[in-house]
Amino acid sequence: MARVFLSLGTGKIMVNGRDLNEYLKREALSMIVKQPLDVTNTIGKYDIKATVKGGGVAGQAGALRLGISRAIMMHDETQKKVLKVGGFLTRDPREKERKKYGRGGGKSSSSPRDSLERFHTSLVPAPGVLRWRRMGRAPRGMADQPKEDTRWTSPSRTCLRRAFILGTRRGAGIPR
Repeated sequence: MARVFLSLGTGKIMVNGRDLNEYLKREALSMIVKQPLDVTNTIGKYDIKATVKGGGVAGQAGALRLGISRAIMMHDETQKKVLKVGGFLTRDPREKERKKYGRGGGKSSSSPRDSLERFHTSLVPAPGVLRWRRMGRAPRGMADQPKEDTRWTSPSRTCLRRAFILGTRRGAGIPR
């Protein structure tokens, strides 16, 4: 959000009590802020005092550009067409998407592996704990063991994921 105060002067731009280049630090962002002044040939004609808050530095630069454009248009109505053609009077309509339940943010989701590792370490078997599993392939390092129908294997990741989703103990009441 930006508030811009425009007055006739020498072309000094102050943002939150600091010089524009000191506040934004990147030349590309200060160029974005000065674009409306370049297009309307008013560099050095106005002093600008602005307050910005919220968002990141790039978003604040875009808000400043829109505020300066609107202030120039209100001061000099003949500049409206130039600013409109340049796209300086158009607000960026993008907003943060609302958080949905079961997800990390708007569309992002945490993977089941992350959930297991971060929050549910009790579901992960202790090292060396094995269980019976029928018709499975031998785990690494056990290929030299005699081949039988049943072998020692550790619980699969899918089994742990199902246990996590159902909120049950590992392997309890989960159909195979």
